[in-house]
Amino acid sequence: MDLELKLLQLADELGVRVEDDTGHLRAGDLGAWYPSQRLIVVAPSLGPRNRVHTLAHELGHAAHNDPAGHHPKYEQRADLFAAQLLIDPREYAELERIYDGQAGAIAAELGVTVSLLATWRDHIERTTAA
Repeated sequence: MDLELKLLQLADELGVRVEDDTGHLRAGDLGAWYPSQRLIVVAPSLGPRNRVHTLAHELGHAAHNDPAGHHPKYEQRADLFAAQLLIDPREYAELERIYDGQAGAIAAELGVTVSLLATWRDHIERTTAA
């Protein structure tokens, strides 16, 4: 299934609207969660991987009913939510073998950003080391 379609279905299940930005985002922001409106706004100029990453991240805020704003605790949790939502561990394991751990190639095959893959890898390392 197309990743963006999967995310839009989740947004619908959460009762969240998703719209392309029409001038509400602050400079440098790729997306935003507006809890009082149950609305996610995404920059329309994003490429497919950045759009999926941003949408999944903002859905993390929505799923946890985070307040508006950039709070480090909530940002980290939203990134992890996005990574776990978008990365299938079995698919990752196969790609890890194929690409000998090359993050860029694995991320491209998964349709995610390298930074999201790094978030997921860091989480896996922390949880398996514990």
